[in-house]
Amino acid sequence: MQTFKVLQSRLKTIDGKDYGAYQSLKGEYAYPDFRLFITQIPKDPYAPPHTGIYRIHVTHTYLGFPTELITSKTGEIAYRDYLARLYSATAEKSLNMAAAPDTRD
Repeated sequence: MQTFKVLQSRLKTIDGKDYGAYQSLKGEYAYPDFRLFITQIPKDPYAPPHTGIYRIHVTHTYLGFPTELITSKTGEIAYRDYLARLYSATAEKSLNMAAAPDTRD
């Protein structure tokens, strides 16, 4: 596993290069609060985003979930549902911010 600083360095190195250079980013990166896994990167810049495989591993303690709430199957499903909804809301907010017009003069 490599640190997120390695990923940042690689991103700066490949900036402006051929899209194929992004294939070198595959791997596992440790951030202070989570781990990022880049398993598959689309080979074509016009490929649908879902053709990439990216995962994040966050411990339940980081999110403040008491262990006893997720020891049952029902609790585990609820926890995963919460994470999916949290991710969806955050991604939607991020997309909205990216699409907002630049009002700086």
